[in-house]
This record gives sequence, C-alpha cells and structure tokens, in this order.
Amino acid sequence: MNRLKTKQTFFFLSIVFVTGFIVAGCQDKGLKRGGMMRNNPYKVTSDDLLSIKAVNDKQVWTVGSFGNIFHTSDGGKTWEKQKSKVEEQLCEVDFVDELNGWVVGSYGLILHTADGGKNWTRQQSPVDRLFIKVDFYDENHGWAVGEQGTIVRTVDGGKTWEDHSIKYGPVFNGVSFADSSSGWIVGDYGTILHTIDGGITWQEQKCQDIVPVIKPDEWEQPLPMLYDVCFVDNNRGWIGGVDGIILHTDDGGKNWQKLRTNSKGKIYSIEIKGNRGLAVGDKGIYISSSDGGLTWTVSIEAIKTRKWLRDQSLAGDQGAWIVGSTGTLIRSTDGGKSWEMLSGRAYELPVRKKMLTQNKS
Repeated sequence: MNRLKTKQTFFFLSIVFVTGFIVAGCQDKGLKRGGMMRNNPYKVTSDDLLSIKAVNDKQVWTVGSFGNIFHTSDGGKTWEKQKSKVEEQLCEVDFVDELNGWVVGSYGLILHTADGGKNWTRQQSPVDRLFIKVDFYDENHGWAVGEQGTIVRTVDGGKTWEDHSIKYGPVFNGVSFADSSSGWIVGDYGTILHTIDGGITWQEQKCQDIVPVIKPDEWEQPLPMLYDVCFVDNNRGWIGGVDGIILHTDDGGKNWQKLRTNSKGKIYSIEIKGNRGLAVGDKGIYISSSDGGLTWTVSIEAIKTRKWLRDQSLAGDQGAWIVGSTGTLIRSTDGGKSWEMLSGRAYELPVRKKMLTQNKS
C-alpha cells in the first residue's frame, strides 16, 4: 500500500477539480431537469442516464438524475418510471435476477427492491458520501465504492452494511467481484486494489504500462484515472480509463497489460461477456471486441452521437444496451452490428472521424 500513500498527496486536488467525469456526472450541482416536449427525440427522458442493467433480453433497468428509475419488461418497446421516492442522483444499478436489485447514489444513498422495482426501499448506509459503483455477486454479497476512499460491503443483502473505507483514499470509480471473496477496485491516479477476503482488506496491484515517464527536471506526475473494472472469473479482468486506456490481466492482476484501442478519449465503462466486449465513454466513444477482450476496434459510424456514454449492459447472445447524456438510450439486438436510439438525439460525426484518422497516423 506504499504507492497508495503517495497518491494521497493528490487527493485534495481531486476533490477540488472533481477528479474526472464520473464524480462530476454523479453530483447534483449544475444539472438541469429537462422537460419532456411533444414529438421530441427524448422518448424515455431528457435527463442524464448514468447506469443500465439488463438481466435478460426483456428485463432492463436504467437510472440517473433526480431519482429517475426506468424499467422495461418487453425489451425496450415500452418503458415505465418506477417510484424511487428520492430525488438524489442515482449513479449505478445492479440486479442479480429479475426481482432483486440495488441502486446507489448521492449522500450514501442505497435503494433495494425484492420485487423487480415495484417497490424500492432505502437501506441504512454507514457513510454519507457519494457512491459511484455497486456490484452484487449474489443476493447476499455486495459492495459499493465512491469518493474519499469509500468502500462498504454487505453479506446479508443489505440488511446491514459495513464500512471498510480507506482514510484519505482516492476516489474509487469501479468495483468488480469474481466470487464472494475475490474482487477488484479501480480509481483515480492509477489505483488498482485487490481483495481475497470479501473486501475486508485490500492489496495494491500495479500496471507498469501506465506509469508516466518523468525526466529528472520534471515534477512527479500522477498515474492516469481509471474508471471501470470487469472480471469474468478469478483470473481474467479488464479496466477502462482516461486516454483510451484498456488494461487486461489473465492472472488475477499479478500482471496487467495495456491493450491498443486507437482511441484517446475517456472510457467510462467496460464489459465482457463470452466473446463479446463493449466499452463506452466520452463524446460518443464506442469500442468493441469480438474475441473476448483481447483486441479492440473503434466503431465510428455505429452510434451517431457526440454525447457522453456512461454505461452499457450486455444481455443474452446478441443484446446490448447503452445509456448516457440527456436521455441517451440505445439498443442493439444483433451483437452491436447496428444500433437503435430509443431515446436521445443522433447525428453524423464527420469531425470525430477526422480526429480518429489523425490519431492513427
């Protein structure tokens, strides 16, 4: 944990400058509620959508600004707004089946449903800080992470939550557990943490590929921001971050390798399912993999938007969902070959194509 101590030097700077998009996207300040107008493209909402979870091809939930929770039971043909009974920012949703789900957000907010969202109840949180991500392995074992080194866990489905936060720690942006014991957290300044005891204690992991090269007469530079992590088993994992970073390990994080993405934008969310991989991010960034996350391709024309894309969810053999800024909600039913914008505004992106060509040269 020595490396983590040096990162504390940059902690207060991260609070002042809100440390990247994830925290900024999950704060209440500066967000304006979009009105629903007749015949506009925002068919579900015009408010920001920050997270989406599909448990299968039909049942999908998405959450975002002002306590919004939307649900479809017919694969996106129709949507209903569920009653969260709160107006706080909702940053992440996770379901383990069609009935049991959790949502986290501002001021230590944790919501739970046991009936598919017909009723949402507040669970008692041990902290009042912003939660950015939540991950449940099963009905009982779950973890939530966020600002100021926040880590909480439950082993009883949220009836009780334990605080295992790291004092003066950096912002934690992502969490993923392969089973009830082994999990990973990523965050600001290249933070990668690993636990083998269910989140009680954490050990630091490193990726030398993202360590800045510093000349003797230069100030020390912090490691780059990491925004999301996804593990499919105890060995294979991926991390997405700033500057188009995608990291991969096949030995549980003992060794991390930076993969080529041909992108310089921020990657806010990454997911692998079977041979399919999907990563989304700033200014409509959409990067896909067809070989289980070993190689990645930037798809320029697949999603015609410059809006930031905050989260995605892969469902079934071919289904995929993406959400983002100002009500952006996009669906694919053919494995990502084509996309339908169910809510939000799409348009051509000639400028982005030109920039990508320059990055490759």
